[in-house]
Amino acid sequence: MENLLASAAREHVVDYSTQLAKSKRYSSFLKCISQQQSVVVGARSAIYAPVNNLTKIIIWDDGDTSHQDQSSPYSHTREVAMMRQTVDHCDIHILGHSRSTEMARLISIKFFTDTSKPFPIPRVANSESEIRVDSLAWTTIRSALKTGSVLVQVGSKGSSTSAFCSNCNRRAMCKSCHGPIWIDSRNMARCRWCNNGNLDHRCQDCGSVKMRLGLAGSTRTAAEFGKAFPGSRIIESTGESPVLQAPANSLVIATPGAEPITKGGYSAVVILDAHKALAKDSLRATEDAIRTWCNAIALMRSDGSAVLVGLSGTLATMVSLWAIDQISRHELDSRIELRFPPAIRLASIGAERNLMQNVIQDLGNIEGIEILGPISITDKGSEIESRVLLKYEYSIGAKLAETLKTLSFKLSAGQQRFSAKSGRAMRPIRIKMDDHEVI
Repeated sequence: MENLLASAAREHVVDYSTQLAKSKRYSSFLKCISQQQSVVVGARSAIYAPVNNLTKIIIWDDGDTSHQDQSSPYSHTREVAMMRQTVDHCDIHILGHSRSTEMARLISIKFFTDTSKPFPIPRVANSESEIRVDSLAWTTIRSALKTGSVLVQVGSKGSSTSAFCSNCNRRAMCKSCHGPIWIDSRNMARCRWCNNGNLDHRCQDCGSVKMRLGLAGSTRTAAEFGKAFPGSRIIESTGESPVLQAPANSLVIATPGAEPITKGGYSAVVILDAHKALAKDSLRATEDAIRTWCNAIALMRSDGSAVLVGLSGTLATMVSLWAIDQISRHELDSRIELRFPPAIRLASIGAERNLMQNVIQDLGNIEGIEILGPISITDKGSEIESRVLLKYEYSIGAKLAETLKTLSFKLSAGQQRFSAKSGRAMRPIRIKMDDHEVI
């Protein structure tokens, strides 16, 4: 945005961000519907801007979860852009430092064309050490601080990602909701589920009140690096307290997505907790890890060096060679073999247990779908809904959506359902046509 405002096209730039006041947002809306040429810049909502004579849509980093709307109809910026293209006959450009599996599929079916051009490959080294900050990382940071700033990406914020009983090693659980306890940046024991403080925590097994820290977060890492590199300026940047621009010759500790920029680029980028990012219980664990690593390494200057700690195997080799497109193709091939999105589409249907039995009975009459479940979805120890998953091909998506809509109206008539979290009324049957989060 700042680069566009400093360019010759600044008179045509329209700020469509959600942080604007309502009056300024309405002013941006009026500029969009006017006949003058405009360059509309904004977050996810900018894809709906009523631009006249639309000729081009540019999406940055389509794999970022912020492109996915969390409320019904759960639209994605990329999907809305493809629908607008059929209406306005415009061009779509998807840009980014990595490639999502959805884009890999669209390229494989020739819906999109890969126009990537050759570029200097960054120098990336990896270490297979089980030590969180091994000798390679220490040496890289120490030498790079002499010539510029260094970025260290860690997996999570706070002093510790989790806490354990120092006597019996049982994971510390919240006294209110039995959720996992973590240590925040103020050294407070808090619950990840309900955010309640647990100052008087006592182990449920042995009764001990002492806790030991688990894997270090950004706050604890910054404190440890401050002792290891005396005289260096330590900057901590997280999603809660982001730093937009880091001063020169500083050591920056940042969580994924909160990395600040620095003038001239970083002299070195060190990625910690690589194995933790890959071990997440998610279908997109590898894809998300690669995306956050690439975005961090992209902030490095051309003569800088990057280190990934705790990464080994074929993936480490491909990252070192910067074969990011091959990684996305390999990930897509794995999804095709296992019949997971985006090779096929995955819908989820949620309802109360009694109502779900009727839903499953009617789903058996629909051809071309594979039914998985039902499974019980719990939150804070209590069941909030029963859920089934549907696997289906792209070709029957429209027909299935119409069938499920009719089924929902028929079975939910006269039914009431309230959210277990907020107590608000919600649809008796919740249908999500593309639900990747469930796996």
